[in-house]
Amino acid sequence: MSIDEGAHQSGARSLRVDFHGDSNPQSPLLTQIILVKPLTHYHLGLGALTKDFVSAAEPVITLTDASDPKSAVLAQSTPLRSDANVWRDFTIDFTTNANTQAITITLARQACTNNPCPAVGTLWLDTFLIESR
Repeated sequence: MSIDEGAHQSGARSLRVDFHGDSNPQSPLLTQIILVKPLTHYHLGLGALTKDFVSAAEPVITLTDASDPKSAVLAQSTPLRSDANVWRDFTIDFTTNANTQAITITLARQACTNNPCPAVGTLWLDTFLIESR
């Protein structure tokens, strides 16, 4: 992972994730904890760009309840694929539970039945925005 000033959707830089072969697809690549309000509807938006990405397990963003010991999944993005080398906008809508005080945003790959499950290529992420509705 690195900060990339050459490829960005907004601002001056983006997060770049390079894949170079075999890795556990369900291991988190990146996590971020965000404080939220209980029983509130939220909208998360982000931009993604992929280049030469090849894998049976594509990258996704998963939102879990950080206040729940079982880490209940609140929502998950569609696969973060962008064709034709253009930025693509993704949105995830979710509602927090009665006891939710924080959520965990996780970047990982989908489950894969192949073993090993290699991934090659590059993913850029940018323009994260979370707002209550």
